[in-house]
Amino acid sequence: MTSGYFVWVNGRYVGYDQGGYTPAEFDISHALHPGRNRTPCRGDHQYALQMTDETTLEFFIHSGTRRFVRARVPDDFYGTWHQVSGTYDGTALRLYIDGQDVGSTPFTGSIDSSSAEVNIGRDFETFWNDPSVVGWMARGAVDDARIYDRALAPAELNAPEPVGGAVLALDLDRIEVRGTHLSYGSSLSGVDGLVSADRTPQPETAQLGWAHQPLRFGYADGTLSVTNERQFTGTDGLNLRWWITEGSRIVARGAQPLRVAADSTATVRLPVPPNPADRERFLTVEAVTTGPQPTLPAGHVLAHDQFSLGGTRVPGLDQAPAGGAPVHIAENGQAVTASAAGVTYTLDKTTGTLSSIRAPGRELLAGGPELDAWRAPISNETFAWGRAEGEDWRKVGLDRLATTVTGVRVEPDPGGGAWIVVDSRVTAPDVADAWFDQTMTFAIDRGGMLRLGHRVTPQGAVRRLPYLPRIGISLSLPADYHRFAWYGRELESYVDRRDGTPIGVYSSTVDDQYVEYHRPQDHGNHTDSRWALLTDCAGGLLVAGARDVSVTAYDDLDRAAYPFQLRRNDGWFTLHASHAVTGVGDTPNPVRSRYRVRADSSYEYALTLRPLSPAEARAGLPAGG
Repeated sequence: MTSGYFVWVNGRYVGYDQGGYTPAEFDISHALHPGRNRTPCRGDHQYALQMTDETTLEFFIHSGTRRFVRARVPDDFYGTWHQVSGTYDGTALRLYIDGQDVGSTPFTGSIDSSSAEVNIGRDFETFWNDPSVVGWMARGAVDDARIYDRALAPAELNAPEPVGGAVLALDLDRIEVRGTHLSYGSSLSGVDGLVSADRTPQPETAQLGWAHQPLRFGYADGTLSVTNERQFTGTDGLNLRWWITEGSRIVARGAQPLRVAADSTATVRLPVPPNPADRERFLTVEAVTTGPQPTLPAGHVLAHDQFSLGGTRVPGLDQAPAGGAPVHIAENGQAVTASAAGVTYTLDKTTGTLSSIRAPGRELLAGGPELDAWRAPISNETFAWGRAEGEDWRKVGLDRLATTVTGVRVEPDPGGGAWIVVDSRVTAPDVADAWFDQTMTFAIDRGGMLRLGHRVTPQGAVRRLPYLPRIGISLSLPADYHRFAWYGRELESYVDRRDGTPIGVYSSTVDDQYVEYHRPQDHGNHTDSRWALLTDCAGGLLVAGARDVSVTAYDDLDRAAYPFQLRRNDGWFTLHASHAVTGVGDTPNPVRSRYRVRADSSYEYALTLRPLSPAEARAGLPAGG
């Protein structure tokens, strides 16, 4: 042990995230004043150096199953410090105590990947799922923990000071307070409530409230029906409030007393105005308390619902495209540039993505579009009850996809526009039999609008997944564009949890879109979207055609066990514009089949992107929205 401090683990632990790091060979080593159970480990499915009982030291790696070497500890093991190490060089696992080889097991194979944190003092994977194993937490003192991406030689293991080059080095001599978190014990198992510890209702409460409300509404041809499911109480003390929206504009509204007897249905005729422009409209209705009632304040919304009134023209997307000169194309070996109406799109031939969108003189893009088939697993996809789908996704590399361009071609459009067609293969660098074939078609018109066609087909092991998290694209925008607006459902919603929040035009900020679940995970999705935009009130970008949209300042959500560990993106926000997103299911019931993104299907859809005009950026709305 070196001079300084050490950590005594006795029902406590040290945690560290290593992201997706999976070594081909490695060494794990630390100074130990023995107690019992686990010291450095990365879950049950990658590696660990541990005491299996009071006399046995074990080092294992996971390659399909556990591959391990064990040794009996010497008689003088307790009561003093020792250096314990496990190494794997691609041919054998070896165990060392104080630099002496005490055991080996021949093995040749790769080490499985794992999403678990490196923990000293506990197995992150087991404890996260099962609080009943709290008695298994380590007892003892630990110092100078090191993990290397190569197998150290015995002389290096026995050196007086740790050798350099470690991918993780914890001397445990300095304590930094970087944040706090709410503790529910050793794991999150059983943290299933609808209200956060600070009494903030979580987004799913909107769906629960809608499902449990005592009044039901129906609508057809100008007539609203109201069914009172309360068996003994009428609706005296409630007002009916209704309004009709056309994008952000209210075109009609009204209010009147609501009179429905217990366990009965009444109808109300509403004066719905004509819609000669055929613009999309919605009717929203609410039953509201007229005065205070037991447990309810005046103005409380007791029940609500929303109905489509038809209309094919989407407000904000129905403005006539501006004419202009034909699109100008410039091409060299590295890039293709298309310019029209003061907007310039630059496509990088190597990555197959846009490296720039400029209008006029302002950069609107930090990166993308890229295939988006991943989400930070929600709690229902990480707990090992039945199946942890998040681990299935990681095994085929959905969390680390990289694009290899196989072809780029430029095609003229007879209407004066231009098409740039990019074929590519998308796969994880370390996964051979799992990939996506995709084609992105960038069609730029004379008005400077980009129509992005996206065709994507899962292949190989991807097709054998239970389902995909999502299919869509992601775009990175400079962090100056922090104001977010969308036409879709107001609160966080997913395809199987959306009825409780109405469709409309809403505005927010990127930071306010973050939903603090106890463990960071996918959040902030908005279903039934028509368009979304990001702006700094001087410029911005509009994206339309995605059914689900969300925006985040945190791309590494799955690398944080607690909110205080989140690291903000360095200079950009990520907009997820999705064609389809899988639902969330229930605890512990899986997502129903009709709410899943199928892994054995091909997908083809189109989005539109365009810069906002100065007036639109100031308003935070597209023209006509």
